[in-house]
Amino acid sequence: MAMLRHASFFYFLALFMAVCGLFAGGSMAQMSHMLSGDVLKTGQNISNPLYTLVMQTDCNLVLYRNPSVFVWSTGTNGKGSGCELWLKADGNLVINDKDEKLLWQTGTNGTVGHYVLLLQRDRNLVVYSVPAWDSGTGTVLSAATK
Repeated sequence: MAMLRHASFFYFLALFMAVCGLFAGGSMAQMSHMLSGDVLKTGQNISNPLYTLVMQTDCNLVLYRNPSVFVWSTGTNGKGSGCELWLKADGNLVINDKDEKLLWQTGTNGTVGHYVLLLQRDRNLVVYSVPAWDSGTGTVLSAATK
């Protein structure tokens, strides 16, 4: 059952990403998501064709409309150095400084599982998880059965 649940999650994730157009027109260097355990270090970003989320050197996490129009930030500028954005295994999105001091968090920590931070094309930044329930009746059709 656990193996099926993990397979269902990754199928759901692949389907979700395909529907959102995350695989279309871009290289892996232009990621618009983070998975549980991923880290965004100072100077790194995730982006899509319209928006970029940057972990700036001043420890502020900032969302820009490409190329440089400010949209949103965590307001953590100047509160530390060597900061990193982590998507924790419990779904909490956090910014820690180089001494691992917590500067900011979403407060979405809960059950340890699989989470995805997605920079959507509508500029919303969302932490997703697996569906809370499903009937287990979904199927994956092979090319031979279509």
